Amino acid sequence: MRRALLIAALAVVLTAPRPGAAEERLSWETGEGKSYVIPALEVVGFLTGLNQVNRHLIDSKEYGSDFHSIGRNLTGPLVIDRDPFSVNQLGHPYQGNIYFGFARSAGLDFWRSLAYSLGGSLLWETAGETSRPSLNDHINTAIGGAFIGEAAFRMASLLLEGGGGETPGFWRELGAAVISPPTGFNRLVFGDRFDAVFPSRNPEIFIRLRLGATVTYDVNNDTSRDVKRREGAADYSITYGLPGKPGYQYKRPFDYFHFEFTAVPNAGDITDAIENVSIRGLLGARLIFGDRAMVEATGRQYYVAGTSSDRETGVDTTHFSQDVILRGSVGFTVRIAGPHALGIQYLVTSRNTGAPDLRDRHQSVQTVTLSYNFLGHTRFGAVEWRPAAE
Repeated sequence: MRRALLIAALAVVLTAPRPGAAEERLSWETGEGKSYVIPALEVVGFLTGLNQVNRHLIDSKEYGSDFHSIGRNLTGPLVIDRDPFSVNQLGHPYQGNIYFGFARSAGLDFWRSLAYSLGGSLLWETAGETSRPSLNDHINTAIGGAFIGEAAFRMASLLLEGGGGETPGFWRELGAAVISPPTGFNRLVFGDRFDAVFPSRNPEIFIRLRLGATVTYDVNNDTSRDVKRREGAADYSITYGLPGKPGYQYKRPFDYFHFEFTAVPNAGDITDAIENVSIRGLLGARLIFGDRAMVEATGRQYYVAGTSSDRETGVDTTHFSQDVILRGSVGFTVRIAGPHALGIQYLVTSRNTGAPDLRDRHQSVQTVTLSYNFLGHTRFGAVEWRPAAE
């Protein structure tokens, strides 16, 4: 009952008008109207609500934090937890994105907003759970949350800005809220206070939505997990701030980034459906034939090392392991008419896992995907760097 009253009181504090509020409108150019207090209260309120939902609906022991567990977590050492990949690499970064987004949409810059994602992680690890605070959770939540949060904030702002200077309509507001929920929340709750749209400074962008079917024709599998031979495929990507545009400068974090989200719609589990989420700088090469066709290639290598858990024998043991993951792709896309195009993509993935007290394991998968592409811009993202003729 007391916690419910606390949440209600916090909501009143956040939404109640204050004297002089009409003049406290956010200006992205001068910084006037930004708030440090509002996002701090929002982070506390969000974590309080999340704890209560998890405590009553998921696990009362894991999330039943009290003064005893908080004191122990404040004085105890950090640990390396063994949560599933979906929790550590998807759940924690997205949760950190919420903390970051509250601060960013309240007018704070990237670095100050990063402090809120770190503070939110510290608060959750200390008071939101009874388990020991985890070092890898802090890294994934604070750093990963800032990366996802800034990319989401930029994409949401770009959508709001797309009306040509006019007040964003309902669908743009809804789309921005889906991309960056904290941004949508602050714009809805505080109205004029935070309705100023972040200035993108007109970056050159390239957007693509791709839907297709994937056939896996070669598998070399030395692991216990089966590989599906036929799957659906869907991905969305945006390259923000393509180099070469006259007058566009790279002075703020994420003035350039590439965001990509790939999903397998017919996967049995929601965590398996998310095949890839990445935010990075420029990797790969693209050969463009005017506005008609494009050949592109990417290559990535990941090295993952640390402690891991082995449950194959039924005994949960911890050991040091290292993974080397290679991922390369080549694609060809042909524009049919307007924004509509067809494409074919070849992808090869190789994974080698080794541990001193376990046998080495290897997995390689080769797939071909046929897809329909919806292209957001002409010329496949090529930037016209030459000045316009007089």
